[in-house]
Amino acid sequence: RQTDSKVSYLVGTPKGRLTKLEKELAEKPWQQVRPQLRVKLLPQDGEVYVLAESGARTHKERGMRRRKLKTLWQRLGELWKQDLTRDQRLEKLGAARDRAGRSVAGLVKTTVSAEGQLTFTLDRAKLRTVRRREGRYLLRTNLSAEDPELLWRCYMQLVFVEEAFRTLKGDLGLR
Repeated sequence: RQTDSKVSYLVGTPKGRLTKLEKELAEKPWQQVRPQLRVKLLPQDGEVYVLAESGARTHKERGMRRRKLKTLWQRLGELWKQDLTRDQRLEKLGAARDRAGRSVAGLVKTTVSAEGQLTFTLDRAKLRTVRRREGRYLLRTNLSAEDPELLWRCYMQLVFVEEAFRTLKGDLGLR
């Protein structure tokens, strides 16, 4: 970012940054780029943040979350019924949470008492936040904010190049 030479970039940005920019982005209008794709542009400090929302990606992410959450919830029910020591229950609980993934496991509050009794509840506030963000992702660029369609095409090229590298790495047996 801090170079004299003009290097253009467009990069994905962690969702944590979305939390910091949420209020400012909420005030910006959506711009339709393609069917089922809209963006909000937020120029800031010589860069442009691009909040993209894809209907197709929303459906995909929501389906994945639902499957993982359902599987975790069923496993927690099984663990609740099993006659296990506290340590055994904690071990199996950890394995179930690992399989679900951090984002899904974070939606369920779990406790194991000193006696080994498992309790679990859905964190509805976190679920609402996750649902609101499904299908949304944040990009950051130093390209012009005048043409959201161009930004989107650049991003799609980046996605295709990254996929090609992943495929190549897999074909070569690299990690």
